[in-house]
Amino acid sequence: TPIEKQLGDILDNMLVVAVKKRYQSAGEVLRDLQPAVELRSAVGYDYTKLRDLLANQKWKAADEETAKAMFTVAGRDDFLRVEDIDHFPEDLRTIDRLWLKFSNGKFGFSVQKEIYQKLGGTMTFDPEKIWRKFGDTVGWRDNRRWLNKWKDYDELNWRRPLRDNTPGGHLPGLVRDLRNWMELKRYMALLSRRDL
Repeated sequence: TPIEKQLGDILDNMLVVAVKKRYQSAGEVLRDLQPAVELRSAVGYDYTKLRDLLANQKWKAADEETAKAMFTVAGRDDFLRVEDIDHFPEDLRTIDRLWLKFSNGKFGFSVQKEIYQKLGGTMTFDPEKIWRKFGDTVGWRDNRRWLNKWKDYDELNWRRPLRDNTPGGHLPGLVRDLRNWMELKRYMALLSRRDL
């Protein structure tokens, strides 16, 4: 019986003689069974690098490439304004779908948005209440009683977030300074978009 090329490639990879060249987990098989993400961009940005970094679980490099892509698409150098986020094109969905696909639905802006909204978050939110709860939920805060502080960007779980007990929504972690009100306001604008 003829089968699709994608399914044939997956079956071949499951049966490779060299064990190290086979899939190493069911998650890898499930990831490849998902349909490919169309790398669509309203401004012609090439998302191949982001796709490849995520496919190879290079999480920090993928996060940095995500930031670069967003700055480029918005025509900005180093930060996004709330109005840039409000007018961000369809590229946001492409970025989100790539994160979702290669994290098996664990990471992405839409995952973060769902968490944020379940906590009661909107564009007009109480930073002491909702943002801290959000940080605790996605693992951006070290809320042990004696620390109770925001993590630095480099302290996020970049090494093995799919294998460790890293909470859903932990990545992307585009906010470089989790204590900076303006950065938080921009991120909340992102999580308040209707099209995610």
